[in-house]
Amino acid sequence: MNYKSEIAQIKELYPEERIRKSKERYKAIWDLKTPSDRIPFAFWWYPFNSGFDVEGLDLLDKEKRLQYLILQIKAKAGLDDDYIPGLWSEERPPIIAAAFGCELVHERSTHFWTKPIINSPKDVYKLKIPDLKHQGLTKEALENTKNYRKMTYGKLPIYLCDMQGPLSLASLMWNYQDLLMALLTNPKEVHALLRLLTEAIIKFLYLMIEASEGDIIPLECFPFAWMPMDKGVSVSDDLLAILSPEQYKEFNVPYLQQIADEFGGLVIHSCGNFSHNLENLSKIKNLVGINFGSSEMPIEEIVEKMDSRYVLLTHRGIKGQTGLYSGKDHIDAVMPTFRKGVPGCIFFDYTREFKDENELKETCKYAIKECVLKK
Repeated sequence: MNYKSEIAQIKELYPEERIRKSKERYKAIWDLKTPSDRIPFAFWWYPFNSGFDVEGLDLLDKEKRLQYLILQIKAKAGLDDDYIPGLWSEERPPIIAAAFGCELVHERSTHFWTKPIINSPKDVYKLKIPDLKHQGLTKEALENTKNYRKMTYGKLPIYLCDMQGPLSLASLMWNYQDLLMALLTNPKEVHALLRLLTEAIIKFLYLMIEASEGDIIPLECFPFAWMPMDKGVSVSDDLLAILSPEQYKEFNVPYLQQIADEFGGLVIHSCGNFSHNLENLSKIKNLVGINFGSSEMPIEEIVEKMDSRYVLLTHRGIKGQTGLYSGKDHIDAVMPTFRKGVPGCIFFDYTREFKDENELKETCKYAIKECVLKK
């Protein structure tokens, strides 16, 4: 399929002035400054009725996935948010685990699991970093990235794939409960694994940058906002919410620090409430941002225990999918903090968080009004 006409439409739908204003808002917060007009906000997973089976297997088909991404970009132009058009060429979290040999299991195209390959601590020493460029799902992800860039004439940036941090990646390769027990019984083997995985993550990140021809937005997990490459990269780290401060300090901080040092900065995503590990996060040099659910992790607690050196990227969290925490609730929860000058932005990550398209559009109108920074 020839996408030349679609690219031309996208350019018309997203004039340079619109993109410039949104990037200026984002740049301000990444520079820990206050945007000139409003806090940036963005929506994902739109439109509602795309004609694609997004919860089935349609998005595993490379061509269908690109068609859906193009449709999504064009449809979202009607929302006056700060979405930056780009292509999420790979969204499966376990691709590096699969490259190590884990069997991939999926219920739907957006839910992937792995069968562990580490069945005992000694299995760690059998592992070697695979050829991430030429085999398995990492090869597929890199090829998709290159192909999407070529098929769209290099006109659209690539969003970083759903990149798992070292300990989160380890939990995809080692039975979850056994890994947590090994933190106590076999710390030597756990550290050996984490050193290996950190090296693999760094290698793959460089391969993704290369495949995207350097035109990459290094925000994983939320492929609709903007972060400049000179601010670093991002990873998911959902064990942040469940590990004790002592365990997190020993088994995760050193490896996250290694990634932050390599790329000059790091944004960390975690679900849940991780207030008990905020002190540990503050010890990571070059930590530039924290992504969290406002229904799970009170923003006031982050500001109280840390400071304004970090960009706070907020989304609704799991409660947003229950109908008990609306988009307006999310805005009302975080805007008082942002109005005080704390740098941050507001995300709405799933259409299933809205009962219908009208509610989504009403939320967008509310955000336009409430995210304005009064002078």
